Amino acid sequence: MESWEELKEKLNLPDDLREMNKEQFLEVAKWLIKNSDIKLPDSQLLLVIRKMKGMNRETFAKILGISPEVLRHVEAGRKKVVISSSIKRLIREIATIEKEMVSRWLDFHNRQFFQKGIDEVLLKEVKSRLSALKLPNDWREMNFRQFLGLFKLLKERTNNFTKIRPEIIMADSRIIQVFRIILGLSQNVLTSLPIFLRV
Repeated sequence: MESWEELKEKLNLPDDLREMNKEQFLEVAKWLIKNSDIKLPDSQLLLVIRKMKGMNRETFAKILGISPEVLRHVEAGRKKVVISSSIKRLIREIATIEKEMVSRWLDFHNRQFFQKGIDEVLLKEVKSRLSALKLPNDWREMNFRQFLGLFKLLKERTNNFTKIRPEIIMADSRIIQVFRIILGLSQNVLTSLPIFLRV
């Protein structure tokens, strides 16, 4: 089993994990999943796990039992924390995630990926309408009215869930999981669909 130190050396990872490129991120994500039974070897890996889960800092900090400000410093490599839970417990919801899913998540969030630019009008509109719904930090806690409003928004802006533009996902990464639930799909099936359009 490859250790964290061996992986860092092999991938030539930067001291600050925020500076990883996409390929490095994907390899680290795969390593975390394969080694999910061990304790977290580097506090800054919490940044990778949070991005894999598509959570905002406030929600993830609450799960960890620390403040968002402390988590911000940890993710920046300025502070270390001791996490008693195994990696497996932290990422159990995404234990089956595929490389393709992580790659798409990164593509949606890395503006350098888009060669022809973003439809800023669409992005602004979706963000505004999401804000108007007053969704909770943890979307699992949304009420029926909020879910119905979100469903109508996504149905309208994706042509009945047939064309999902990157701007929809960029508005909030958690929308990926909403699509999966609405369409009744597994993680693996979702990643194989040709509906994720690239600009």
